[in-house]
Amino acid sequence: MSGHFSEAAGPAAPKVLLIGFSNTAMPTGYATVLKYDFARECPGGEIVRVGLGALQPFAIPPFVRLADRQHGPFSHVLFEVNTSAFAIHPYRTEAIARELLADMVLTTREIGAGPAFLVLYRDFGGKVVVDFNAITRAFCAEYGIPVLDLAEGLIAEVGEHFVRSLVRDGVHTTTHGTRFQAERALPFLLEFVNAPLRPGASPAGKPVRRRFLDLADLLPELRHERVSLSNLELDLVLLGDGQTASLDLGRERLLEGIVHLYHLGGGRADIRLDDREAATVLTSIDRFSYYTRIGVQGFNAFRGERASKVRIDGVRAARDVALDRTPRDGEASPSVRQRLGPLLIAERDD
Repeated sequence: MSGHFSEAAGPAAPKVLLIGFSNTAMPTGYATVLKYDFARECPGGEIVRVGLGALQPFAIPPFVRLADRQHGPFSHVLFEVNTSAFAIHPYRTEAIARELLADMVLTTREIGAGPAFLVLYRDFGGKVVVDFNAITRAFCAEYGIPVLDLAEGLIAEVGEHFVRSLVRDGVHTTTHGTRFQAERALPFLLEFVNAPLRPGASPAGKPVRRRFLDLADLLPELRHERVSLSNLELDLVLLGDGQTASLDLGRERLLEGIVHLYHLGGGRADIRLDDREAATVLTSIDRFSYYTRIGVQGFNAFRGERASKVRIDGVRAARDVALDRTPRDGEASPSVRQRLGPLLIAERDD
């Protein structure tokens, strides 16, 4: 370990970014209860909740920056990122997990805030490839970062049967589970925001940092829209049937993915990097697309591909995708289109 992070002093009243996945996004989950309980117990304090369901942790750092620009400055960031499918993906490793955790922490300190982690329980059905929970606990211990373990740590305290009773489908909470998680998280959060922010040790080497590259700036000739989702404002470009988008990034970059929306008018499109024959197929409609939400299509399973040019074409309907429920009148989109957000790029700090 070498060097130190520098942190700006937070505001007199704490302003917390709570960012996570479906458990944080659920209106009936712990985050809603915690937000109101925290405001009651910490007068003047505020939680800004950003729930990004069904994503991978790779996109979290640039979303932290986006949230900070739109809702900050934040004094603290609480990450709920361990319930994603990261742990069961065949290409995930401990090195990738630690790299992502370092990027999240560095990004938090970059915006002048203090980081902490909330580890929630998920039943992975014995399919874990990399123990993201254990890696997170070890990383936090190594770098002096607060962590609340409501997964294996809670099992050791109260038993697996009780912890399983808190969730209805292996991950999302029952009514009792929602209240229990919020009650456990509140004192942890209060202690976190009341403790002095201190510099933390930095991992050696040049860590990989993830950032967004906005398509709206690169494709001014296309139709644009601004949408509000997950407590964020996103600038998107629209690509309809028969339209093609070509981007010249000016230099080679490591591209990890592209942000898009899942929605009723979604379909498929082919994304080619540097005119390669093989394409990444972006599918922006799934069985839950009666609910518009943010997605991220990874390139090479988020391992990334180096390229200086991007071409998007072949926008078409995905007629094989069936919705879980019938859309209400007026919900269906009249035409297929891709609603595309920024590129997710990864670069090492100089």
